[in-house]
Amino acid sequence: MQNILVAGERLVLRTGMSKDEFSKANIIQYINDKGYVAERNTDGEYVFREWCFDSVEESGSKIELSGDSFSGTTLYDILCEIQNSAGGDVCIKPNEIQKKYWNTVVALIQAVKSAAAQKVKIPNSGPLGIVCGADGSFLFLPDIILNRSLS
Repeated sequence: MQNILVAGERLVLRTGMSKDEFSKANIIQYINDKGYVAERNTDGEYVFREWCFDSVEESGSKIELSGDSFSGTTLYDILCEIQNSAGGDVCIKPNEIQKKYWNTVVALIQAVKSAAAQKVKIPNSGPLGIVCGADGSFLFLPDIILNRSLS
């Protein structure tokens, strides 16, 4: 799904909305809603820092939101790749794609558990709103903005 992309030093959310639709959806009131970046420290524990969209721009006739760059792949795209690699079959023995992403899934579980232990309220943005970094970091995008933009 290409609604979320990294463009240089920015992460961009393509809302697919015109200026009028964006205004009617009243998304601008949520522009400062917090997302979180989860990164491992030198002890292997997850630490969290706030992240939010900080810019609204019109691209063509559609509105895009952007914030500081975070390089990775959405959990949705990872799950689709895993599903496609199985060819619709029930998996008894993991294939190479499934093995490739197993560590990502385990790290995500650890990050979520760590957030709960630290009482960090990560957004409930689902697979489309979780960006998985190759280094085991994660970006949890602000949920209200994401849900309104993609619905």
